[in-house]
Amino acid sequence: MKIIKNVKLKIDEEEVLRYQGYSKKKVKNPNQSILQITEEEIERGYNLFEPQGIYSSTKIKQISFSDGRVDLKNGFSLNFSNSIINLLKGASYLVLG
Repeated sequence: MKIIKNVKLKIDEEEVLRYQGYSKKKVKNPNQSILQITEEEIERGYNLFEPQGIYSSTKIKQISFSDGRVDLKNGFSLNFSNSIINLLKGASYLVLG
């Protein structure tokens, strides 16, 4: 299992404002003080989290296209929808994160 550190995330100011009720579709625009507070709080927000991820690569033993099952060499089996199973055609490994 591998750990990924130093993941860079960007907090989208437009999304933050949208959750506050401001959007491009609405006529109501935030005033300058709202924009300033939003920017400041987004900057403070970056200090509140430390994004990380983990993933593991496992060899595929068998893909059963008829029932959507993927059997892995480590003994686990996973069930997927037909659309995902079709994407796995020819794959030798599955990476789970």
